[in-house]
Amino acid sequence: MRILWLSRHNPLPAQVRELQRIFGDGVVIDIDSRPFASAEDIVERVRAGGYNEVVLVAPLSMVAKVVEMGIKPLFADMERIDFAENTDTDVDLGCGRAYRFKEFKRIVGIKVEMESLKGEL
Repeated sequence: MRILWLSRHNPLPAQVRELQRIFGDGVVIDIDSRPFASAEDIVERVRAGGYNEVVLVAPLSMVAKVVEMGIKPLFADMERIDFAENTDTDVDLGCGRAYRFKEFKRIVGIKVEMESLKGEL
């Protein structure tokens, strides 16, 4: 089992442990922090590398396109917690905020709902 981790941030120890629990101890996680240009670029990296899964951090419009192209990425659900000089290795401390990993979810679709501001301006 091979997983592509497509994010600017490396996985937290808790995320690695959870992927091992779900997919087995033999899971290989390849980290790719290079910027991607498009959904097609993402899909090409997944397919060219022969990956079984991908953890993807990308704009929603790009994720929606990846799903339309047949790949259902994993999403690391995180909760914001008190920053207060937290040194836990299972917490992502970035941009003056702290987040704790909750669980992985599979993205099967993205629905964006909008409303017009036409009458409100």
